[in-house]
Amino acid sequence: MAFLLALACTGAGEPPATTPPQVEPPPYQQLPPPGPSWPAAAPGELPSPEVRLRRLDVTLAASDLAALDANPYWDVMYPATVKLDGREAKGLVRYRGASSRTRPQKSWRIDLDPGYALEGRDRFALLAEYDDAAKLVERFAVDLYRVLGLPVPYARFVKLTVNGEYRGVFLDMERVGGEYLVHHGQEPDASIYRCGGRNCELKQQPRFEASYQQDFTKTRNEALPWDDLDRFLEVVSRTDDADLERRLGEVMDLDAYLGNLAADELIANTVLEDARAYWVHELHRDVWTYVPWDLNNAQPYWSRDLSAGAPLGGVWREAQIFSIYDDAVKRIYDVRVNERAGQKPTWSVLATRVWDHPALRARLLARLESALQGVFTPERVGPYLDALWAAVGPEILGDPFVDAARAATEPARLLAFVRDRRSVLLSRLPALRAHGSGPLVVNELGLPGATGPGYVELYNRGDADLDLSGAQVTDDLRVPAKYALPAGTVLPGHGHLVLVADGTPWPPPPPDPALPPDPTAGPPHLPFVLSTSGGELGVFPAGTIHAPYDLVYFGPRASGSAYGRTSDGAETFGNVPRTPGAPN
Repeated sequence: MAFLLALACTGAGEPPATTPPQVEPPPYQQLPPPGPSWPAAAPGELPSPEVRLRRLDVTLAASDLAALDANPYWDVMYPATVKLDGREAKGLVRYRGASSRTRPQKSWRIDLDPGYALEGRDRFALLAEYDDAAKLVERFAVDLYRVLGLPVPYARFVKLTVNGEYRGVFLDMERVGGEYLVHHGQEPDASIYRCGGRNCELKQQPRFEASYQQDFTKTRNEALPWDDLDRFLEVVSRTDDADLERRLGEVMDLDAYLGNLAADELIANTVLEDARAYWVHELHRDVWTYVPWDLNNAQPYWSRDLSAGAPLGGVWREAQIFSIYDDAVKRIYDVRVNERAGQKPTWSVLATRVWDHPALRARLLARLESALQGVFTPERVGPYLDALWAAVGPEILGDPFVDAARAATEPARLLAFVRDRRSVLLSRLPALRAHGSGPLVVNELGLPGATGPGYVELYNRGDADLDLSGAQVTDDLRVPAKYALPAGTVLPGHGHLVLVADGTPWPPPPPDPALPPDPTAGPPHLPFVLSTSGGELGVFPAGTIHAPYDLVYFGPRASGSAYGRTSDGAETFGNVPRTPGAPN
């Protein structure tokens, strides 16, 4: 049926007058595990390079290819014959990706028709990697994630011809779909959700900001309700800190996710704001697994725009990637706020909560330090890159879209990146271990009820006075500037500051309209009310949008109750007596 739809929409190859209809890919079939064509990997070792590059030949009507080239952003799929090393299958093809469709060398999507499979696969994603001078960065990232034992699609290099014309070397990346589930030992009937464009933040509600983000998409079990995703996001955003590690361990592959955060640090995968990663939900085990995508967003990737041999610059010095503490949050926001209406700071709720939780942070840093002392060293990566380049380098240098002189320098540059990035991370480990040890903390939250209005209690657990003039307090961490403490606000060492969270505009209007408002007229009132259904609370330095002094997530609780640190400034949380301003 999909084949007939494609024929109907292509006609003689002329572009349709209106936006063309979507063509659904063929249904998933049970497929055997992958053959020996994926690069082999011994336990604990980076994969060996492929012995040779497989050849893919795509043949489609000349008029359809012309229509595809004229309208690369259309998602119309065109009927084609596909050969893999001479083995033939029928299917549908189109260009794929976002920005890659604007490049001279474009990425391809191939969906084989029902009943066809090539080497145990019925779908292919061929990534041109045009912006990467030697096409090595994403392949290295995939192989690194594999050796770290993380769930990641397989990848290999292949050669592509289209209608007899050689199109160059592509990274053949395993698609995250039904065959991925089989090949990686997951439940074959699992649901797969994909983060929307510019959105893998795991916010609860709304899941996206319509003005500049796309919502999640569901690529398997589309007819089933989405309430499983909503329940998962509720656990991420509305679980008390004291119960967070246990609850995450129940609903997701937490070890794999922590390993993924560590791997993102290794490759400086700082542009996750644009990556459309996957979340696999195994329905019978009721477990969620994170599967990364677009690992070419890592910082070494953007090398085609650099002169040969030029240093990569300082952006890759960032850490705590895609959390609210990542410096890229501000860097990306400063660019995007002028491009997209309604843009807000973008970061992951889950990554942020991991960094804020002492036990989870320790587990993450243990994974990171193990890699820094193990596989992520020049001594381990150097021989791997030498072997990979010896196997695939001659083919890549012969790619018609590759600058051979520049590409030849890239293996050495990538190895230099590993050495320099490793040095940066080792130097930052002490500060990462000390995360959350600053003096200013959110000490206690009181919910409104019969016992009185809600409140927020701040605490200075240091000895020195803190000048909090202009510090921002908010119940929406993506909108820090909801309330600014008045100039001259000083919190003494080991002192408490109570803010009344009753939604009252502050400061109050003066009795005499001719006089300015007096911000010191009584305890400060916050322009929001804490919700008994749970929420978030943060305190930011004046004028900032990331790296708050402190933040707290809390779950549903009874009106009139209080939640906070079990003793003043402690790292443990729980229900506490409602005693604003008194020691916990």
